[in-house]
Amino acid sequence: MGLIAAGMQRQGWDLQLTAYGTGHWRATFWMTGIAHSITGGSAYEATPWRAVQRAAWGALYRADQVIE
Repeated sequence: MGLIAAGMQRQGWDLQLTAYGTGHWRATFWMTGIAHSITGGSAYEATPWRAVQRAAWGALYRADQVIE
């Protein structure tokens, strides 16, 4: 999970990871330096690893769609 966070940070993404009392986690990536109202990718999962992984894929997919 740390390697994904570090790799995304090098590519210009900020990460927020939040634990919920229900045993679930939300990971959200934002472009560094842009208001946090503009989400790159977000995922709500049962494990922090899965939330970060899915959110990272979502952010990279969305960024790829904007470039095309």
